[in-house]
Amino acid sequence: MALKDRISIAMKARGMSQAELTRVTKMGSSKVSQILSGKVEDPRLSTVVLIAKALHVSVDFLAGIDSPPSPPRYADARQQKLNDDFSELSDVGRESAVGTVAALLSVERARGSEPVQGDVSEAV
Repeated sequence: MALKDRISIAMKARGMSQAELTRVTKMGSSKVSQILSGKVEDPRLSTVVLIAKALHVSVDFLAGIDSPPSPPRYADARQQKLNDDFSELSDVGRESAVGTVAALLSVERARGSEPVQGDVSEAV
């Protein structure tokens, strides 16, 4: 299986479009297009690493060494949307979000609160 095919599999598993891959990797759209069309069959390792990080797969998978990734399992559409939104954040944004969630969990644990079931917006 060619690199372009493995990238396509990972893109489908993540629900990522070519435009999103271009944006997340910060590569030119023509470069991404050439890789996905197979015109560039053997891109630089640094390019493959960028694509692997964007798709949350291993370089080994893109190289054909590992099997395809399993699609993520979500409890519902809200969890999937939250995960998709989180992946669009910058590194600083992700760190901030993780810090905020950690602080909220700490407060909840200190209160001895029970985990909220169902729609969180109903609990607020």
